Amino acid sequence: MVFSKTWGYAVRALIHLARHKDQGTVLSSRIAKEEHIPAPFLSKILGTLAAAKIVVSARGPKGGFMLNVPAEDLTLMDITTKFGAPDSVTECIIGHGECDGGVVCPIHKKWSEPKRQIMKFLETTTLADISEVAKYHEIPVSIDI
Repeated sequence: MVFSKTWGYAVRALIHLARHKDQGTVLSSRIAKEEHIPAPFLSKILGTLAAAKIVVSARGPKGGFMLNVPAEDLTLMDITTKFGAPDSVTECIIGHGECDGGVVCPIHKKWSEPKRQIMKFLETTTLADISEVAKYHEIPVSIDI
């Protein structure tokens, strides 16, 4: 299963904001530089997150972005639904459309349990959970699932 690059960039940007929540707003240029995200792409991602009220933006000398939702309340599924990735979990992994049990593909039985585990992971893992892991290990965040 592969999540989109957009999804990965969104998660990395949100982790960055969560890790710097006590500093107020963070410039998108700083996020882009420190997280190695193309700035124009990040602007679109932050716009989507702002429209979803996950982040807020401020203009001016103290402008930038900050979380609008506590990291403890924001699940990976909340992020996933904003960037269209749940389809990659429900679609048949060999290209036979939606893998919902009604139309059973050759590997449906093998895929149904991992799919359930992935969905549970996305629904129960919060931004705070993954921010703490990244902070604890003091490593740059890279999410490629």
